[in-house]
Amino acid sequence: MGVNVFLFTFLCEASKHVLMAGWFNCAGEVHKKLGISSEKLGMIDMSFLICYAVGNFIFGILGDMYHQKKVLCICSLIAGGIFSTIILLSYFQIMTFALFTVLFAVFGLFLSSIWPMVVSIMGQEYPHAVRGKVIGLWSVNSAIGDIIGYFISSLLLHLFSSWILVLSIVILQFFVIILCTFFFMKSHDSPLSKPNISILDALKTPTVFSYCICYACVKLLHMAILIWIPYYLEVELAINIQIEGVLMILYSIGGVFGSVVSGHLSDKVADRSFVLMFMLIGAFPIIILLSFVLGTSNIISCIVCFVTGILIGGGSSLLCAVVAADMGDLNTTYEAKSIFTGFVNAFGSIGASLGQYIIGLLQGYSWGVFGVMLVTNALGIGNLAPVVYRAYKKRSYREFNKEGSVGGNLDNKK
Repeated sequence: MGVNVFLFTFLCEASKHVLMAGWFNCAGEVHKKLGISSEKLGMIDMSFLICYAVGNFIFGILGDMYHQKKVLCICSLIAGGIFSTIILLSYFQIMTFALFTVLFAVFGLFLSSIWPMVVSIMGQEYPHAVRGKVIGLWSVNSAIGDIIGYFISSLLLHLFSSWILVLSIVILQFFVIILCTFFFMKSHDSPLSKPNISILDALKTPTVFSYCICYACVKLLHMAILIWIPYYLEVELAINIQIEGVLMILYSIGGVFGSVVSGHLSDKVADRSFVLMFMLIGAFPIIILLSFVLGTSNIISCIVCFVTGILIGGGSSLLCAVVAADMGDLNTTYEAKSIFTGFVNAFGSIGASLGQYIIGLLQGYSWGVFGVMLVTNALGIGNLAPVVYRAYKKRSYREFNKEGSVGGNLDNKK
């Protein structure tokens, strides 16, 4: 059953990112063909991410109440239907900015169901002792999806110059994966023996709020690179679209490498926050270097994008997958794997949505966008610092212990 669950949950999240990467890579073409300004594109992305955040709260709660596979597949099919409507209306040239914004908001709401469901399913499938390396490897799904999405969209845009064709192909693969998951994935029944944790109790759980705010900063960084960098390369620097695709693919490959390595290392150290802090501190000079090398040397740009992917993309995967799955073990009195995962990702989406609005306002000022990225990275480190200090001060105590004796640890803490 483990391989079956690993495969289908992996494919669901990867196909979601193929879909999203296809849209992000087409943003420059939408800007040109439909005359939607960069500020309005930022508003569309913000509406998507805000509703994506709200959806994570909602579906995080529902995932602990109902059968997770059914919630995952039904909501994903609704999201696919909405995206198909966007493509159809765009093809017939009857799409307006207001309609774009509303449809993308609803699309984001239902698409958000995927992550809390698949992380919760994986958290039930694999125990803590192997979770770092298994879910660390599994969480490359987003980076793999981004790589495939950017490759397909860049190739098709180069050959056919049709963003409608690109989006039609990526939504088709999404439907195929979700339908296969519905019919062929085996899954645990949703546990009903434990009551659901309340929202306030979830936020009061040790370290959860700090990790949530930290992920809001990390996801803002991650999404800024995925959404804004392609626009910046194409519109501001007039970089060839193939080079643009290569740079984004290398960033995603770096994310794959960073996710696997950080997940494995986090099983070896006293606390996963140590690994995450090291990655965020290392991201500082890399962001500064990225602001100088983009548009200069292609070779140096490729290297820096790859390293950026290791630190930011890998750190994002470690935090939203491995750490989020661990949080479900913090209190065995409640059934909370889905809601904790939803909380972390919801805060991440809120941070990313606010970031996209700010970046949309600063599109013409690259120094301003990179400045926002540096400040955001500093805020992420600041919120993670208390967790790291606490873990360092009490190295013999692990918040997420491998034996799962959470109650014993809490008693020792007292």
